[in-house]
Amino acid sequence: MTDEKGIKVGLVGIPNVGKSLIFNRLTGGKAWVGNWPGVTVEKKVGKLRINGVEAEVVDLPGIYSLTPYSIDELIARNFIIEEIPDVVVCIASAANLERSLYLAISLLELGANIVLDLNMIDLAEREGYKVDSAKLEDLLGVPVVETIATTGYGMDRLRNVIRRALYEKRRCIHVVNYGKEVEGVIKKLEKLIEELIPELTNKYPARWIAIKLLEEDNEVLNRVAKQPKGEAVISQVQSLRKDLEKRVGDLESYIIERRYERALEIARAVVRKVAAPAISLTDAIDSVLTHKVLGIPFALSILYLLFRFAFEVSTPFVDLIV
Repeated sequence: MTDEKGIKVGLVGIPNVGKSLIFNRLTGGKAWVGNWPGVTVEKKVGKLRINGVEAEVVDLPGIYSLTPYSIDELIARNFIIEEIPDVVVCIASAANLERSLYLAISLLELGANIVLDLNMIDLAEREGYKVDSAKLEDLLGVPVVETIATTGYGMDRLRNVIRRALYEKRRCIHVVNYGKEVEGVIKKLEKLIEELIPELTNKYPARWIAIKLLEEDNEVLNRVAKQPKGEAVISQVQSLRKDLEKRVGDLESYIIERRYERALEIARAVVRKVAAPAISLTDAIDSVLTHKVLGIPFALSILYLLFRFAFEVSTPFVDLIV
Protein backbone atom coordinates (compact mmCIF):
# COMPACT_ATOMS: atom_id res chain seq x y z
CA MET A 1 0.00 0.00 0.00
CA THR A 2 1.35 3.43 -0.97
CA ASP A 3 2.17 5.89 1.78
CA GLU A 4 -0.33 8.72 1.34
CA LYS A 5 2.30 11.28 2.33
CA GLY A 6 4.31 12.63 -0.58
CA ILE A 7 2.31 10.92 -3.31
CA LYS A 8 3.51 11.92 -6.79
CA VAL A 9 1.69 11.60 -10.10
CA GLY A 10 3.48 12.34 -13.38
CA LEU A 11 1.67 13.36 -16.56
CA VAL A 12 3.46 12.43 -19.76
CA GLY A 13 2.52 12.36 -23.43
CA ILE A 14 3.63 13.24 -26.91
CA PRO A 15 3.00 16.86 -27.99
CA ASN A 16 -0.57 17.93 -28.87
CA VAL A 17 -2.53 15.23 -27.02
CA GLY A 18 -4.20 17.61 -24.54
CA LYS A 19 -1.79 17.01 -21.66
CA SER A 20 -1.83 20.58 -20.33
CA LEU A 21 -5.63 20.71 -20.41
CA ILE A 22 -5.85 17.42 -18.50
CA PHE A 23 -3.33 18.80 -15.98
CA ASN A 24 -5.59 21.82 -15.46
CA ARG A 25 -8.66 19.59 -15.12
CA LEU A 26 -6.98 17.42 -12.49
CA THR A 27 -5.54 20.30 -10.48
CA GLY A 28 -8.42 22.75 -10.86
CA GLY A 29 -6.19 25.11 -12.82
CA LYS A 30 -4.08 25.85 -9.73
CA ALA A 31 -0.38 25.27 -10.19
CA TRP A 32 2.98 26.75 -9.42
CA VAL A 33 5.51 27.17 -12.19
CA GLY A 34 9.28 26.99 -12.01
CA ASN A 35 12.18 25.50 -13.94
CA TRP A 36 13.63 22.03 -13.82
CA PRO A 37 16.99 22.02 -11.97
CA GLY A 38 19.87 23.27 -14.12
CA VAL A 39 17.79 24.02 -17.23
CA THR A 40 15.35 26.64 -18.46
CA VAL A 41 12.57 24.13 -19.26
CA GLU A 42 9.34 25.06 -17.48
CA LYS A 43 8.11 22.86 -14.63
CA LYS A 44 4.42 22.89 -13.65
CA VAL A 45 3.25 21.31 -10.39
CA GLY A 46 -0.26 21.19 -8.95
CA LYS A 47 -2.31 19.36 -6.33
CA LEU A 48 -4.89 16.64 -6.87
CA ARG A 49 -7.35 15.56 -4.18
CA ILE A 50 -9.22 12.27 -4.57
CA ASN A 51 -11.49 11.11 -1.74
CA GLY A 52 -9.30 12.73 0.89
CA VAL A 53 -6.00 11.63 -0.69
CA GLU A 54 -3.76 14.48 -1.84
CA ALA A 55 -1.19 13.98 -4.57
CA GLU A 56 1.37 16.21 -6.23
CA VAL A 57 0.84 16.28 -10.00
CA VAL A 58 3.84 17.07 -12.21
CA ASP A 59 3.30 18.08 -15.84
CA LEU A 60 6.28 16.60 -17.69
CA PRO A 61 7.50 18.01 -21.04
CA GLY A 62 5.89 16.66 -24.21
CA ILE A 63 8.11 13.86 -25.53
CA TYR A 64 8.03 11.07 -28.11
CA SER A 65 10.21 8.51 -26.32
CA LEU A 66 12.36 7.95 -23.23
CA THR A 67 15.63 7.81 -25.16
CA PRO A 68 17.36 11.05 -24.11
CA TYR A 69 17.96 12.60 -27.52
CA SER A 70 16.62 15.94 -26.23
CA ILE A 71 16.67 17.80 -22.91
CA ASP A 72 12.89 17.27 -22.56
CA GLU A 73 13.26 13.49 -22.91
CA LEU A 74 16.11 13.47 -20.41
CA ILE A 75 14.05 15.50 -17.89
CA ALA A 76 11.04 13.20 -18.21
CA ARG A 77 13.10 10.02 -17.90
CA ASN A 78 15.15 11.28 -14.97
CA PHE A 79 11.97 12.29 -13.14
CA ILE A 80 10.51 8.81 -13.56
CA ILE A 81 13.79 7.07 -12.65
CA GLU A 82 14.98 9.30 -9.81
CA GLU A 83 11.76 10.50 -8.19
CA ILE A 84 9.81 7.30 -8.90
CA PRO A 85 6.27 8.72 -9.16
CA ASP A 86 3.59 6.49 -7.66
CA VAL A 87 1.55 6.71 -10.87
CA VAL A 88 2.44 7.87 -14.38
CA VAL A 89 -0.54 8.96 -16.47
CA CYS A 90 0.41 8.45 -20.11
CA ILE A 91 -1.90 10.57 -22.24
CA ALA A 92 -2.57 9.16 -25.69
CA SER A 93 -4.53 10.51 -28.63
CA ALA A 94 -7.33 8.16 -29.68
CA ALA A 95 -7.15 9.78 -33.11
CA ASN A 96 -3.44 8.92 -33.55
CA LEU A 97 -2.92 5.99 -31.23
CA GLU A 98 0.18 4.30 -32.63
CA ARG A 99 2.43 7.34 -32.02
CA SER A 100 1.40 7.47 -28.36
CA LEU A 101 1.77 3.71 -27.91
CA TYR A 102 5.51 3.86 -28.58
CA LEU A 103 5.90 6.10 -25.52
CA ALA A 104 3.57 3.88 -23.45
CA ILE A 105 5.64 0.81 -24.37
CA SER A 106 8.84 2.61 -23.34
CA LEU A 107 7.26 3.46 -19.97
CA LEU A 108 6.20 -0.14 -19.44
CA GLU A 109 9.75 -1.35 -20.14
CA LEU A 110 10.99 1.12 -17.54
CA GLY A 111 8.64 -0.44 -15.00
CA ALA A 112 6.50 2.65 -14.41
CA ASN A 113 3.08 2.23 -12.79
CA ILE A 114 0.99 3.44 -15.74
CA VAL A 115 -2.55 4.62 -16.27
CA LEU A 116 -3.24 5.14 -19.97
CA ASP A 117 -5.51 8.13 -20.64
CA LEU A 118 -7.13 7.67 -24.04
CA ASN A 119 -7.93 11.30 -24.81
CA MET A 120 -9.69 12.87 -27.83
CA ILE A 121 -12.11 9.98 -28.32
CA ASP A 122 -14.59 12.48 -29.77
CA LEU A 123 -12.10 13.43 -32.48
CA ALA A 124 -11.48 9.77 -33.31
CA GLU A 125 -15.24 9.14 -33.59
CA ARG A 126 -15.67 12.18 -35.86
CA GLU A 127 -13.02 10.67 -38.11
CA GLY A 128 -14.97 7.40 -38.15
CA TYR A 129 -12.86 5.32 -35.72
CA LYS A 130 -13.54 3.54 -32.45
CA VAL A 131 -10.88 2.32 -30.01
CA ASP A 132 -11.59 -0.86 -28.04
CA SER A 133 -10.25 0.37 -24.70
CA ALA A 134 -10.98 -2.95 -22.93
CA LYS A 135 -8.85 -4.87 -25.44
CA LEU A 136 -6.13 -2.21 -25.23
CA GLU A 137 -6.14 -2.58 -21.44
CA ASP A 138 -5.72 -6.34 -21.80
CA LEU A 139 -2.86 -6.09 -24.32
CA LEU A 140 -0.89 -3.55 -22.27
CA GLY A 141 -1.80 -4.85 -18.81
CA VAL A 142 -2.61 -1.36 -17.52
CA PRO A 143 -5.88 0.51 -16.82
CA VAL A 144 -7.20 2.55 -19.74
CA VAL A 145 -9.54 5.53 -19.30
CA GLU A 146 -11.38 7.32 -22.11
CA THR A 147 -11.51 11.11 -21.79
CA ILE A 148 -12.40 14.27 -23.66
CA ALA A 149 -10.29 16.96 -22.02
CA THR A 150 -12.09 19.85 -23.73
CA THR A 151 -15.44 18.94 -22.12
CA GLY A 152 -14.26 17.20 -18.96
CA TYR A 153 -15.76 13.85 -19.99
CA GLY A 154 -14.14 10.92 -18.14
CA MET A 155 -12.15 13.08 -15.70
CA ASP A 156 -13.92 11.74 -12.59
CA ARG A 157 -13.17 8.19 -13.69
CA LEU A 158 -9.56 9.14 -14.40
CA ARG A 159 -9.20 10.50 -10.84
CA ASN A 160 -10.64 7.29 -9.38
CA VAL A 161 -8.43 5.07 -11.54
CA ILE A 162 -5.35 7.06 -10.48
CA ARG A 163 -6.29 6.54 -6.83
CA ARG A 164 -6.88 2.83 -7.40
CA ALA A 165 -3.53 2.53 -9.20
CA LEU A 166 -1.81 3.76 -6.03
CA TYR A 167 -2.82 0.56 -4.25
CA GLU A 168 -3.22 -2.05 -6.97
CA LYS A 169 -0.10 -3.58 -8.42
CA ARG A 170 -0.31 -3.84 -12.22
CA ARG A 171 0.41 -6.99 -14.15
CA CYS A 172 4.02 -7.04 -15.34
CA ILE A 173 4.09 -8.17 -18.95
CA HIS A 174 6.66 -7.95 -21.72
CA VAL A 175 4.84 -5.96 -24.37
CA VAL A 176 7.59 -6.25 -26.99
CA ASN A 177 9.25 -9.45 -28.13
CA TYR A 178 12.54 -8.54 -29.81
CA GLY A 179 12.97 -11.89 -31.51
CA LYS A 180 14.63 -15.13 -30.44
CA GLU A 181 18.25 -14.00 -30.88
CA VAL A 182 17.91 -10.63 -29.15
CA GLU A 183 15.66 -11.98 -26.39
CA GLY A 184 18.27 -14.66 -25.65
CA VAL A 185 20.95 -11.99 -25.21
CA ILE A 186 18.64 -9.84 -23.08
CA LYS A 187 18.02 -12.78 -20.70
CA LYS A 188 21.76 -13.47 -20.52
CA LEU A 189 22.44 -9.82 -19.66
CA GLU A 190 19.63 -9.72 -17.10
CA LYS A 191 21.28 -12.56 -15.20
CA LEU A 192 24.70 -10.89 -15.45
CA ILE A 193 23.33 -7.55 -14.23
CA GLU A 194 21.57 -9.18 -11.26
CA GLU A 195 24.81 -10.97 -10.29
CA LEU A 196 27.37 -8.18 -10.79
CA ILE A 197 25.48 -4.91 -10.25
CA PRO A 198 22.47 -5.80 -8.04
CA GLU A 199 22.47 -2.22 -6.66
CA LEU A 200 21.03 -0.91 -9.92
CA THR A 201 18.32 -3.57 -10.08
CA ASN A 202 16.90 -2.18 -6.83
CA LYS A 203 16.07 0.96 -8.79
CA TYR A 204 15.58 -0.13 -12.40
CA PRO A 205 14.29 -3.37 -13.97
CA ALA A 206 17.18 -5.59 -15.05
CA ARG A 207 15.50 -6.14 -18.43
CA TRP A 208 15.30 -2.39 -19.04
CA ILE A 209 19.00 -1.96 -18.15
CA ALA A 210 19.91 -4.79 -20.53
CA ILE A 211 17.92 -3.28 -23.42
CA LYS A 212 19.36 0.18 -22.85
CA LEU A 213 22.90 -1.20 -22.77
CA LEU A 214 22.28 -2.90 -26.10
CA GLU A 215 20.96 0.42 -27.45
CA GLU A 216 24.17 2.10 -26.18
CA ASP A 217 22.21 4.58 -24.09
CA ASN A 218 24.93 6.91 -22.73
CA GLU A 219 23.09 7.73 -19.50
CA VAL A 220 22.70 4.06 -18.60
CA LEU A 221 26.24 3.20 -19.71
CA ASN A 222 27.58 5.89 -17.35
CA ARG A 223 25.47 4.61 -14.46
CA VAL A 224 26.68 1.06 -15.00
CA ALA A 225 30.33 2.15 -15.40
CA LYS A 226 30.22 3.78 -11.93
CA GLN A 227 29.40 0.45 -10.28
CA PRO A 228 32.31 -1.61 -8.83
CA LYS A 229 31.85 -4.38 -11.41
CA GLY A 230 30.26 -2.23 -14.07
CA GLU A 231 33.17 -2.41 -16.50
CA ALA A 232 32.87 -6.20 -16.62
CA VAL A 233 29.20 -5.86 -17.58
CA ILE A 234 29.96 -3.27 -20.27
CA SER A 235 32.73 -5.46 -21.71
CA GLN A 236 30.31 -8.37 -21.99
CA VAL A 237 27.66 -6.13 -23.56
CA GLN A 238 30.09 -4.92 -26.23
CA SER A 239 31.00 -8.49 -27.16
CA LEU A 240 27.37 -9.62 -27.32
CA ARG A 241 26.30 -6.49 -29.20
CA LYS A 242 29.02 -6.95 -31.83
CA ASP A 243 27.92 -10.53 -32.43
CA LEU A 244 24.22 -9.57 -32.62
CA GLU A 245 24.80 -6.77 -35.13
CA LYS A 246 26.30 -9.27 -37.56
CA ARG A 247 22.88 -10.94 -37.64
CA VAL A 248 20.31 -8.13 -37.20
CA GLY A 249 22.19 -5.02 -38.32
CA ASP A 250 22.40 -1.82 -36.28
CA LEU A 251 21.01 -2.87 -32.91
CA GLU A 252 19.63 0.49 -31.79
CA SER A 253 17.65 0.85 -35.02
CA TYR A 254 16.50 -2.75 -34.78
CA ILE A 255 15.14 -2.31 -31.23
CA ILE A 256 13.39 0.94 -32.11
CA GLU A 257 11.80 -0.64 -35.19
CA ARG A 258 10.51 -3.59 -33.15
CA ARG A 259 8.90 -1.18 -30.67
CA TYR A 260 7.24 0.74 -33.50
CA GLU A 261 6.08 -2.51 -35.10
CA ARG A 262 4.51 -3.60 -31.81
CA ALA A 263 2.86 -0.20 -31.32
CA LEU A 264 1.38 -0.42 -34.81
CA GLU A 265 0.30 -4.03 -34.24
CA ILE A 266 -1.55 -3.08 -31.03
CA ALA A 267 -3.14 -0.03 -32.67
CA ARG A 268 -4.44 -2.17 -35.54
CA ALA A 269 -5.83 -4.71 -33.07
CA VAL A 270 -7.83 -2.17 -31.05
CA VAL A 271 -8.85 0.49 -33.59
CA ARG A 272 -11.72 -0.24 -35.94
CA LYS A 273 -13.47 1.83 -38.56
CA VAL A 274 -17.13 2.27 -37.66
CA ALA A 275 -18.26 4.91 -40.16
CA ALA A 276 -17.06 7.17 -42.90
CA PRO A 277 -15.70 10.40 -41.40
CA ALA A 278 -18.12 13.30 -41.38
CA ILE A 279 -17.12 15.85 -44.03
CA SER A 280 -17.46 19.43 -42.85
CA LEU A 281 -18.21 22.37 -45.12
CA THR A 282 -14.60 23.53 -44.71
CA ASP A 283 -13.28 20.11 -45.77
CA ALA A 284 -15.60 20.08 -48.79
CA ILE A 285 -14.44 23.53 -49.91
CA ASP A 286 -10.79 22.59 -49.34
CA SER A 287 -11.17 19.42 -51.42
CA VAL A 288 -12.32 21.53 -54.39
CA LEU A 289 -9.97 24.50 -54.00
CA THR A 290 -6.89 22.32 -53.51
CA HIS A 291 -7.80 19.82 -56.26
CA LYS A 292 -4.95 19.41 -58.74
CA VAL A 293 -7.30 20.05 -61.71
CA LEU A 294 -10.29 22.00 -60.41
CA GLY A 295 -8.15 24.16 -58.12
CA ILE A 296 -6.43 25.98 -61.02
CA PRO A 297 -9.55 27.55 -62.63
CA PHE A 298 -10.91 28.40 -59.18
CA ALA A 299 -7.64 30.17 -58.27
CA LEU A 300 -7.61 32.11 -61.56
CA SER A 301 -11.28 33.08 -61.13
CA ILE A 302 -10.65 34.36 -57.60
CA LEU A 303 -7.63 36.39 -58.77
CA TYR A 304 -9.73 37.86 -61.62
CA LEU A 305 -12.54 38.84 -59.23
CA LEU A 306 -10.04 40.41 -56.82
CA PHE A 307 -8.57 42.57 -59.60
CA ARG A 308 -12.05 43.58 -60.82
CA PHE A 309 -13.10 44.41 -57.28
CA ALA A 310 -9.95 46.44 -56.62
CA PHE A 311 -10.25 48.56 -59.79
CA GLU A 312 -14.03 48.99 -59.90
CA VAL A 313 -14.37 49.90 -56.22
CA SER A 314 -11.39 52.26 -56.26
CA THR A 315 -12.41 54.13 -59.47
CA PRO A 316 -15.13 56.35 -57.87
CA PHE A 317 -12.76 57.42 -55.11
CA VAL A 318 -10.00 58.21 -57.62
CA ASP A 319 -12.47 60.36 -59.63
CA LEU A 320 -13.44 62.28 -56.47
CA ILE A 321 -9.83 63.04 -55.64
CA VAL A 322 -8.99 64.13 -59.19
